[in-house]
Amino acid sequence: MSSGTKGERSAKIIKSEAKTRASRLDTVTVVLLCGFFMLTAVGMTLLGSSVYHKTAQASAENYTSRTALSYVAHQVRHCDRTGGIEVGEFHGADALLLYQTFAGDDTRYVTQLYYYDGYLRELFTEEGVTLDPDAGIPLIAMRSMLITESPEGQFITVHITSEDGEQGSLALAPRSGIIQGVTL
Repeated sequence: MSSGTKGERSAKIIKSEAKTRASRLDTVTVVLLCGFFMLTAVGMTLLGSSVYHKTAQASAENYTSRTALSYVAHQVRHCDRTGGIEVGEFHGADALLLYQTFAGDDTRYVTQLYYYDGYLRELFTEEGVTLDPDAGIPLIAMRSMLITESPEGQFITVHITSEDGEQGSLALAPRSGIIQGVTL
């Protein structure tokens, strides 16, 4: 009987060691899976931050040209009435001249949008008043602005180059038409 007891003890010890090894294997597997998931999560976070950074940078690069073109479009639409829009020059630079009158006042005013000294500028004056180009309010920093009118006088095209070299264009077709260009 004692040999049977020894054999049973040996079997119990072997089973116990097998359970310990299996338990260790389970623990190692769980730790490895956790490590894999952690590395995957860190990798995805780094990848996501890289994508976000690139998207934010592209958005910032396009901001200036989009904002400038949106501003010009808004101003043109605001003055879209007969005799309200003219493509011309202001002190040798391309300019959009936007005319308007106010209720109860027969005086005609002009808003001049032009490029000067690194900025899209706006100058609001009474028609006929001439000021220096640096009198305009600097709105948006940029490298250049070119304003053209289609030969038929139906379209205005505005080309803008932002400070960082991004280019943008906008074609406008005022419903009221365009006054033929004048130099101020």
